[in-house]
Amino acid sequence: MRSRLLKSLIIGSGFPLTQLAILLFTPLLPVLGRAFDVSSDQILLTPTVVLIGYLLGHLFWGTLSDYWNRRHTLLLGLLLFIASALLTGLSGNLTLFWLFSCILGFSAATFTSVGNAFMVDIYGKEKAVGAIAYIGIAMATTPIIVPPLSMALYHAFNWSAIYEFMACYGIVMLIGFLMFVRARGDSQAPAAHELHLLKRYASHLTNTQFIKNVASLALKFGVFVTSISMLPYIYVHYLTVTRVDFSILGFVVLLPSLIMAIVAKTLVKAYGTKRLINVAAVLTLIGSVGLVFLFFLGVKVVLLVTLALMFIFAGVGLSLPMCKGASMTSVSHSFGAASSLMKCLQTLGPVVVTGINADVHQAFGLLGFAVLLLIVSIISTIVRLL
Repeated sequence: MRSRLLKSLIIGSGFPLTQLAILLFTPLLPVLGRAFDVSSDQILLTPTVVLIGYLLGHLFWGTLSDYWNRRHTLLLGLLLFIASALLTGLSGNLTLFWLFSCILGFSAATFTSVGNAFMVDIYGKEKAVGAIAYIGIAMATTPIIVPPLSMALYHAFNWSAIYEFMACYGIVMLIGFLMFVRARGDSQAPAAHELHLLKRYASHLTNTQFIKNVASLALKFGVFVTSISMLPYIYVHYLTVTRVDFSILGFVVLLPSLIMAIVAKTLVKAYGTKRLINVAAVLTLIGSVGLVFLFFLGVKVVLLVTLALMFIFAGVGLSLPMCKGASMTSVSHSFGAASSLMKCLQTLGPVVVTGINADVHQAFGLLGFAVLLLIVSIISTIVRLL
């Protein structure tokens, strides 16, 4: 029992590390732009670069672990993560920074793709659900600590300290992994049904309900990541608050996403996924309309902007777990393949939205960003209703 708990804690600690890898740099995007002497539209492409690697990683690592030893796969991904984190922090120009950031995102996908399968190996299918649920709450908590943690590391050292922190985190995980996660019962030979993986993917891609739910999930995740990446531009540049105040406000504005994720887990049995997703859509639309209105009029009241952002993150925090649940309940077979497809397509959403936002922000400033959020939120709602 103790050995199983240690294994799950070590493997579970990789899930928050994944969130840090794709979000911890976002509060420092303006700083990174100055460090590499590039424009805001160029540096705003960094989340897109990281997420491209993350998307490709989901296609690679989970499938590799089904054909190879899970422990070896996770170990390989962890070593690559540590190396890429260190090299990202040492990058002297934007090209190298993007290259190693992409590899960092690629390796970070190991924890979410292989980690879930490892939990099933450790606990069995029924008990693994509870363990993964706790990990979900931990992942919802991680983005909240991103602004204060990122600012604290930057002020104490410099921007590269965030990557050194991730590398150190990875090294601690590596030590625990080598000590407590033994190669026992986690080796898989290619099963016959795995050889038909492409057919299973095809069956899900032709499932209309699955595609609608996943498309909505991807767009909502795009709103989430893009909004986080824009927080320093909103607070530090537009509202001209200090970086210390920004770290506090960043925590406050992201807190509703965690609260609503917990609310979703509590109320889903009573109200169902469809009704909660509709409530989430209303919250996101209210926040998006509020931002468009405030930025169009040039209003620089911190409280009003913060409230609008809190509505957006509350809506996203409620919708993400519900859209995931709706996606998985819309399939009747091959749940592993469905989960893999869902994660890949979910990541595609912020890849597209953050990429568009880089150009929109350069051309129209924060108003363009707010209009983009509103359009994506509307499309996400329409997709599910079609």
